[in-house]
Parts: sequence; C-alpha cells; structure tokens
Amino acid sequence: MDAINTPNVGEVIRFWRLERGISQMQLALEANTSSRHLSCIETSRAMPTRALLDQLAEVLQIPQRIRNGLVLAAGFAPDASVLDLDDEEAAEVRLVLEKILSAHEPYPAMVLDHNFDILMWNRGLDLLVKDFVSDRAIYEDKPWNMLNLLFHPQGWSRQIVNLHEIYMTNMSRAQRSLMQSPNDKSLKQQMEIVANYRPKDHQTWLEESGQIIPKLVLPVHYRNEAVEFKLYTTTSSLGAAYNITLPDWQMEAGYPVDEAGEEYFKQGGRRLC
Repeated sequence: MDAINTPNVGEVIRFWRLERGISQMQLALEANTSSRHLSCIETSRAMPTRALLDQLAEVLQIPQRIRNGLVLAAGFAPDASVLDLDDEEAAEVRLVLEKILSAHEPYPAMVLDHNFDILMWNRGLDLLVKDFVSDRAIYEDKPWNMLNLLFHPQGWSRQIVNLHEIYMTNMSRAQRSLMQSPNDKSLKQQMEIVANYRPKDHQTWLEESGQIIPKLVLPVHYRNEAVEFKLYTTTSSLGAAYNITLPDWQMEAGYPVDEAGEEYFKQGGRRLC
C-alpha cells in the first residue's frame, strides 16, 4: 500500500507560491512580512498569525475551500463558506455545466470535485461506465468516484491495458490535490482506499520501466471482449481567480484517439465484434 502523506501549513504555502511562480522575497513584500520569516513558515519552524495567513492566501489567490482547510490546519476557524452544486445560488452554474456536458456528447465528460467524486456527467460517460465495469453493482452505485471507477477490482481496472501508468498518474494527481488541502480528511481517506487497489507487481513495473514522472500525454487504453480503443482526457478548472468562493470543480472531457473509439461512442456503445 502506498503511503499517503498529509502536508503541513508551510508546505501548502510553499506549494502555492511555486504554483504562482512567486519568489519568497516577492511574496514576503506583498504580504508585509520578511523573507526570513516566510522561509521559517515554509519549513515549519514558525507558524503564521491569522492575519498573516489571510494575507498570504490573498496574495496567492488560494481558492476558498483550500483556504478554509489551511486556516483550520493552522488552528483557526474559517470565516467563509463555499458554493455547493446543490445550492439555489448555483442554479445558473448547473445550467451552464449541463450545456457543456451535453455539447460534448457522444463522447464522455464529467464534473469532478476535489475528492474526485463525479458530480455531473453525460451519456457518454454513463455508457463507458456501464460497458467497462466488471460488476454491475459499481454502475448502480451512484454518484461515482473517478478513482474508484478506475482502480476498484470490479471497476475499470481489468479493462485498462496501461493500468500501471494510469495508476501512477492519477495517484500523483491526487497527491498534488492533497498537497493543496492540508485538512482534507475525505480526500486522504479516498486515497488510502485506492492505495489498497494498487495494481499487482506495480513496484516491479516501476523498476523495470524506469518511469518516475507521469507522462504529460497519456490516453487510457480500454479493452474488453468486444472493443478496444484509447481515450485522451482534458481537464479544465471551473473556478475563477477573481471569485475564490467558487469551489475548485473540474471538467474532464474524453476524446477517442482512434477509429474504434469514434465508432464505439457514435454508435452508442454497440458491440463491434
């Protein structure tokens, strides 16, 4: 089982500073502190005050959900809530997302939250889940979690040819998400569950392949008894830098990269053999 490490406050600050491409000196100046004190915070030799933490989060434009977790990890109470997809205020957002999902059909698309729970999806994804899970109960158990679909023994894992690469890439992505959210217990728990689904002989594969860093472009290679194709996925953030109360939802859209995949989705999953 892979070890799931929870980042501390200093590590999260450093992560977001590097993410924004800001030097310690520049961040310290904009947050009205010294670069020496900021260095101590990033290396966990000092804890920021609530006022300084708010200032650092503001300069770095950290999304509100992650900001709330950062404040909690530092021992303070958060003072802002995050919009939920079921909220009345989110009606217009839902409408837009439904249009985007529908426009991407017949190909699969979905909206994910920070836990990789699938909040919304289109008919293309419904088809992919139904045809490629090994156990119908997984399909029926909605809403789905993307990591669970990929790696559960009765999910897609038996139908993914390049499972080792997909596991490494997605667990690295999840660890990156956890790095952003030091107090996110639900994501950590989900990652611990998925770590138990680690592909057999994964360590041997890592050693023999010599692959340490996930590939920049990596389609999922699906194969069952009737059809085989590769699906490339793009990910788009649905947040806005000027509105940090929006949650960090992501839109994932799949694109087949071969004729077999094109035919599979355009024919509504009809068996091709």
